[in-house]
Amino acid sequence: DPNNGRGATLSSLDYSHPVFEIFKAPRSGDFTAARIHRYRALQTTPTDRILARYDDGAVAMAERRIGTGRVIAW
Repeated sequence: DPNNGRGATLSSLDYSHPVFEIFKAPRSGDFTAARIHRYRALQTTPTDRILARYDDGAVAMAERRIGTGRVIAW
């Protein structure tokens, strides 16, 4: 368990990415209010785009280009 069972919150989101863009306006939702009790660590590469992180710095969401497409892991 990468967060030692203490849980986590989302602390940084890339609001410039289309998946989060709709939430960048005021009163459009607060992802930091959600408490995540357990999560698995994502292994990323330097070319992956990090879209969200937990408050402990671990990657919560990342996008990877594969061929002509993209994959997002949450």
